Amino acid sequence: MGVQEQLQQIAGSPDPKQKAELYKQLLGSLVQAASEADLNAFVDHMLSDEVPLVVSRQLLATFAQETSKLPAEVHKAAATHALNRISPRGVSFLDQSTLIRERLAEQLEKEEA
Repeated sequence: MGVQEQLQQIAGSPDPKQKAELYKQLLGSLVQAASEADLNAFVDHMLSDEVPLVVSRQLLATFAQETSKLPAEVHKAAATHALNRISPRGVSFLDQSTLIRERLAEQLEKEEA
């Protein structure tokens, strides 16, 4: 089952607590796989109307923390995509975008050292 199908299946789950946990588990597996396209799909889904704002904020914060585990190129690409997608809704995701920016800055500083 592809990432899009997994996201749709989780979105259809009736239990909000279970839904959040399933999203976290999926994010963990996506970080392990380090697939830029799958991580981008995850971010896009989190910012869609299918995911309640409370859940998407929590999961984007987790995404920001988990990106530091990614290979440098995947981390930079996924973080940049996330920031570009969050930008139009910046007020709703201010804390999350700040966290993503900080992690991205740390990654870029590592590369310069």
